[in-house]
Amino acid sequence: MNLFGRFKGMMGLSSWIGGYDAAKTTNRRRQPATTLDSEDKVLKGSDRKVVVASARDVRRNFATARWMIDKHLDFVVSHNFRSRSGDREFDRELERFVDRLMMPENFDVTGRHPHRRFLRMMEASRVVDGDILIVKISGEGGGWLQAIEGDRIRDPGADYLSAEKWVQGLRIGPFGQISQFAVHRRTGAQSFELERIVNASRTMWFGYFDRFDQYRGVPLIASAINTLMGLYEGFDYALAKSKISQLFALSIFREAETDWGGGIGDSDDENQNGKTTRDYKIDFSKGPIFLDLNPGEKAEFLEGNSPGADTAKFWQTLIAVSLKSLGIPYSFYDEAHTNFFGAKSALILYQKSVKEKQKDVQDFNDAWLRWRLTTAIQTGEFVAPVGYDPEQMLWQWTPDGIPWWNPGDEVRANIEAINAGLKSRAQVRMETDGDDWRDVIDELAEEQKYMKELGVDPNPELTAKMAERKAQQQQRDANGETQSR
Repeated sequence: MNLFGRFKGMMGLSSWIGGYDAAKTTNRRRQPATTLDSEDKVLKGSDRKVVVASARDVRRNFATARWMIDKHLDFVVSHNFRSRSGDREFDRELERFVDRLMMPENFDVTGRHPHRRFLRMMEASRVVDGDILIVKISGEGGGWLQAIEGDRIRDPGADYLSAEKWVQGLRIGPFGQISQFAVHRRTGAQSFELERIVNASRTMWFGYFDRFDQYRGVPLIASAINTLMGLYEGFDYALAKSKISQLFALSIFREAETDWGGGIGDSDDENQNGKTTRDYKIDFSKGPIFLDLNPGEKAEFLEGNSPGADTAKFWQTLIAVSLKSLGIPYSFYDEAHTNFFGAKSALILYQKSVKEKQKDVQDFNDAWLRWRLTTAIQTGEFVAPVGYDPEQMLWQWTPDGIPWWNPGDEVRANIEAINAGLKSRAQVRMETDGDDWRDVIDELAEEQKYMKELGVDPNPELTAKMAERKAQQQQRDANGETQSR
């Protein structure tokens, strides 16, 4: 090998000859991965069990993990329903009907969870478990949804497997479509038995998917599980160390040739070498303490310094990295981390990052309402105008808005944007409250009507200004008549 070759090998300059460094093996990093299997094979049954169980455990026990998942749900799940048929009276009637459908007894087959809580739990399941199956159940008096957690979807027995292609509880058709689900019931801590086979046409499959060759979802926090578990253990160890440092407040050091003596209290004894020792019994609760130490003795307070500044900073970095698995800015976790403009910028970027996740929730709501409204119209549970078709989806699901941070400036800016034609009232209301601006107009009109009935001026400032302008105009008219004479 020539001199340049040896120098290139020592310095790791393999990239000088072209190619991808990620494809080359080096002792400076872990050996590159060579697995090209689908995610269903990479996260096969046994590995999926470990990942899901670990994710559930860290959410169950670690407050930071629980908080970050809840914060994700706050932004992704909450939506408001508004009908957009164009017929205001019908829109209100439909909105009232949908409100009834969202009640526990009309939405969840168990009658326990209303729409809002059901969706939060459903989204949390795909964050922690990777996916969840929702089964549509029709019956006399309505239609309901049943949630099947992801670990209950697993391959059936050998009789099924020998005849068809199954991928971790999903029966796959000739073109890669999902045709059936194998739903199991739990019979013990680690055991399951087949409960039923459900056709895909009766279900909604909800999960996080990264690749085309993938049927089972992957937990959104999978990349942060090890970090979160390490943080949880580190916090416990640091807390234990801090407690220990509080138990031993003072330590007395003596020369090696002296002993502790055998007495109790502040007594002096002579040891076998003829040297005087003192047995100390110190109670800090009695006030200031003066120690009269013998020559060669030393007293020190034990300080744990736990956790140290470097450790706390490292934890901060790990928490920030863990939050990134859900796209959450660190300023959400530590409000004092940045200033107003930094926090506002982080919020804007985060709102953009969750739009696709919000769209998943909106698609789910659309699919549910199309099915439920079609059933209600067919059974006469709900009467719609002639020609009304639920498939047209003449409605809208809007995410909850973000309250104004600086109301004075933001209100003025929104008014200017509306007057300039850059923004509509509907946009402003959706951004701040997530509701319909027409509801605000209706409420204002109702307030003014009620106040007039009571003889109360609904807008005294405007009335005073109009009276002043009228008086000024009358004065100008009077002056004009005097001059003409």
